[in-house]
Amino acid sequence: MSESFEIYKTFVSSTYHVEQDDLDIVHMEHLFLTYPSDYGIRIFLSDDIIEEISRYNFSEGFKILVLFAVSNDCAYLELDSDGPTYDSFPVYDW
Repeated sequence: MSESFEIYKTFVSSTYHVEQDDLDIVHMEHLFLTYPSDYGIRIFLSDDIIEEISRYNFSEGFKILVLFAVSNDCAYLELDSDGPTYDSFPVYDW
């Protein structure tokens, strides 16, 4: 008997790479399917997410993280205050 497993890739990043305003937009506008946590948020990367983020004033850091996650076939982007930081992405103080 062969089993088929359903596995979704998630790109995890520190909230250090986005602005506070980005998270405020996500929460206020209810643009995406999200799963809040105590330390951040998990965002479902829908097929039209690139189009959606272009309609709002998201930071370059947020846009780059979304593009990176989508280009690597991730289903989710998880922004976590304790998540890893990367040299390749912009950083913001908040």
